[in-house]
Amino acid sequence: MYYYDILTIYLCFIIGFPMKTTDDLFQLVHSMSMQEKRYFKIAASFHSRKGGSNSIRLFDAIEKQKQYDEEKIRAAFRGETFLRHLPSEKNYLYALIRKILRQYHAQDNTDIAIKELLIDAEVLHAKSLYAHCRKILKKAKQLAYRYERFAFIPEIVRMESRLYDMENLRAVYAEELAVLRKIERINRYRTLSNRVASLVATAHFQRSRKEVAEFEKVMRHPLMRDETRADSYTAKIYFFYIRGVYYEMKGDLRKSYLTRRRFVKISESYPEQLEIHTKNYLSALNNLAISELDLRRYDDAMRTVARMKAVPSAFRAGRAEDIRITSFLFSAIMELNIYIRTGEFEKGLPAAKEAERQLKASEGRILRDAELRTEIHNSIKYIYFGAGDLKKSLFWSNRVIQESPPGIRQDIQAMARIFNLVLHYELGNTDLLEHIIRSTYRFLLRSQRLFRVETILLNYLRRSAWLSTRKEVIASFRELHKELLPLRKDRYESKAFEEFDILSWLESKIEGRTFGAVVRGKV
Repeated sequence: MYYYDILTIYLCFIIGFPMKTTDDLFQLVHSMSMQEKRYFKIAASFHSRKGGSNSIRLFDAIEKQKQYDEEKIRAAFRGETFLRHLPSEKNYLYALIRKILRQYHAQDNTDIAIKELLIDAEVLHAKSLYAHCRKILKKAKQLAYRYERFAFIPEIVRMESRLYDMENLRAVYAEELAVLRKIERINRYRTLSNRVASLVATAHFQRSRKEVAEFEKVMRHPLMRDETRADSYTAKIYFFYIRGVYYEMKGDLRKSYLTRRRFVKISESYPEQLEIHTKNYLSALNNLAISELDLRRYDDAMRTVARMKAVPSAFRAGRAEDIRITSFLFSAIMELNIYIRTGEFEKGLPAAKEAERQLKASEGRILRDAELRTEIHNSIKYIYFGAGDLKKSLFWSNRVIQESPPGIRQDIQAMARIFNLVLHYELGNTDLLEHIIRSTYRFLLRSQRLFRVETILLNYLRRSAWLSTRKEVIASFRELHKELLPLRKDRYESKAFEEFDILSWLESKIEGRTFGAVVRGKV
């Protein structure tokens, strides 16, 4: 069977037939913007083989489908000759779309522009047009330095070395060595940044000494001593990200805010870099808004949200689908969190519904970013809870639990399970509580997120489900509030309250007020 499978793969690759019907082509077509589709149809009319229009017709048929259905494609073109070669036609269309998309984005994408120049240089060199080749390489090098695309420089330099005499080779090799050192420094910063991102992805809030120790180890690295060591804009992206997150985790919100505000200002002083580092600029704005929210600078945070929303139309690179989606995710999560933090849940309902609409429209593409998907589901869940729509809140709470991949934001996943218990308690689903409590306990134990706050809440909910009178319930709420209140001052335990304001929920029950009214009273 093994050899048969390998042979089948090989033959399918050689003759161009897919082993099974896939929707790769469908996904590519539906990922295209209106501008890209319009450009494709104009360009494809010049590329059509033998003057035919099969590619455009097949493109139109696939574009109209909501789900890929090859049988319907065959039915639509029944009797036509090109159906005999449909796999080949699909392969051709897939390659044609990629080729035309390259042309479309070459004007806005520096990497594509440099790669095309290098191909041109190779062609000119092969024709012995060395003066032409030098001009092209000079242009490619200028772009690479201007936009800090340092990885291209060694390739450009090696091509130049084929054009120069021995007297110039030393300077050429010295330049290559200098750039390789710069690349190595950037890669070291990237490695440190990835370690930090991994810690944040596992648990945004550090709730154990081990987690904090890992962070301190990163900060002791020589490259993190001061800003001057980040000697390029690309290096600064990693340097400021690490420092901003470190201060936030440490609880020094003021330093985190100042670090992030400084990086946004630095970024905006490099307008050319923003054209290719647009996604990093969105991250910088998002991190600044997080710090503004933590410092209760709600108006500033909302203005930063507006800046995030404007990014796709402010930069050439904003035309890219991933920039549009990232802008939506960052701004939507932050806007919802501002309403959550201020207790303005009803005001946040339109934003939650718009987020739902955008999620549905971009569902296939948003799946790639598991952490942001988990965060936006979590925020929508919280808005509906605060607005009193418990069934909708439960729907989104279940999505957080069921759709979050293992290892992604376990702090959110852990509190989502506690939150789920509160929802079932509120909905009166006492018959389900015992089972959910047991599964929640197992999850928290397995993921090492069973801290004192979670343990106290689990024990309380197990006992309270069977209380019969309001007097007993209120008394138990007071007891639980009294037990949790001191933990608000604990460096590690206090982080649980930032994921779900348990104390305000308890106070709303004790005082007979809405959850939103209690939260607003504390702003």
